[in-house]
Amino acid sequence: MGLRETHRAAVKTLDDRRDLPFGYIFTFIDPHTHGLTVTTMTATVCTIRPENIEQEVTAEKRPLLLLCMPRDDQFSRQLKLLEDIALQLAPAIKVGVVHEEFIEVFKKNYGFIGTPTFLLLVEGKEKGRLLGVSDRERLTDLILSSILVLND
Repeated sequence: MGLRETHRAAVKTLDDRRDLPFGYIFTFIDPHTHGLTVTTMTATVCTIRPENIEQEVTAEKRPLLLLCMPRDDQFSRQLKLLEDIALQLAPAIKVGVVHEEFIEVFKKNYGFIGTPTFLLLVEGKEKGRLLGVSDRERLTDLILSSILVLND
């Protein structure tokens, strides 16, 4: 199986990940590094696509921390940060990544132009936003301040 076929199979696996049991880990080849980097993603992070936005975003009652970012050299680090937060704060929050092909539509719908952008949403409504590459402290502050506002 060549690199393209491996990537296609991996992307299909990534898109089908929502059917995997909690905590299941798999890897896929990052096409931007020509297969030199393997990114590990757990089932704790959902992938947001046009066909599941209603279920995963609009109907979600829990706060949803969402990363909108193209798959570049910093994506793996930001994804790892999201996975750690998901494991630490589950089931109180949900964590997701906007599918790369859906980023431009998502940016237009939520009114931002730069990536990476982290959004905190509840039932599809924005409750907080961070622009740029982030760290655990900034994301935790975003989550906690938004949850405190929601509980008042």
